[in-house]
Amino acid sequence: SHVLDSIRASVSIFSEHVCAVERQKIIKRATKFGRITLLTRAFSRGIDFKCFDRTVLSSGGVHVIQTFFSEDISEEMQIQSRTARYG
Repeated sequence: SHVLDSIRASVSIFSEHVCAVERQKIIKRATKFGRITLLTRAFSRGIDFKCFDRTVLSSGGVHVIQTFFSEDISEEMQIQSRTARYG
């Protein structure tokens, strides 16, 4: 979308089409200050994002925004816990 043009450098898109090496880079960068990471539903389970960035932590931590309705409550809980396990 052209809406992201002004912040394109800070946005990562994580989909099934991203290779394994790039996935690891995206996961590592995702919790750094100023980063936006968009993930498809397929990645709502099985990936945990650990934050070590003091600026992010002092600003309330990593935020996860779900933009679709979960098919069941267990999926919703998995999405909400992507960062919660690490404080």
